[in-house]
Amino acid sequence: MKKLGETRASYLTLPPNLQNHSTEAMAYAIDRQFAKLLPLAKAITVWSDLDNVDPKYYDYLALCIHVQAYKTDYTNAQKLNLLKNGLNEYFLGGTRKALDDLLVALLDTGEFQPWYQYGGNPYHFKIITDDTQTADLEAKFLKMLKDVKSARSILDAVELARVSDNTLYIADEQLIVQQWQVHDRQEG
Repeated sequence: MKKLGETRASYLTLPPNLQNHSTEAMAYAIDRQFAKLLPLAKAITVWSDLDNVDPKYYDYLALCIHVQAYKTDYTNAQKLNLLKNGLNEYFLGGTRKALDDLLVALLDTGEFQPWYQYGGNPYHFKIITDDTQTADLEAKFLKMLKDVKSARSILDAVELARVSDNTLYIADEQLIVQQWQVHDRQEG
């Protein structure tokens, strides 16, 4: 396989009136320099390849694009999800998609439930999750939710729904009661 400088790609893209020995030499030199720069370009690819960025740089990247819901004490997986969705926050702010993305990024399992599904008032909603929340995490989540949700939407509740897989033993006993009545017979 030929290297970039050997394919004469730059020279062949020139119009025929510019194809001469001096432009061929210049195109060869340019192609060789581009061949040296291509491996370096792969090393600086950041935004298009966030999965391969070292996690120690997540905080800097979040600062560059001003990710609203980003906190340095999140796990690396949560940080990466927020970075990937960081630019979309500005475009999707106030939409259902923004809320769903926040739930996916911060809570392992979370469900947005609009008012008409549970009989609430218009523009109200609630969130159902099975994640355990500390008071600190809950305060941060509610602040981020305020930044992402529509201004007219009102959070009614955050419900914790847990599924427990246990065995239940039930004992049943049948009690039979017989009633005997004794009557005195009077002979007469």
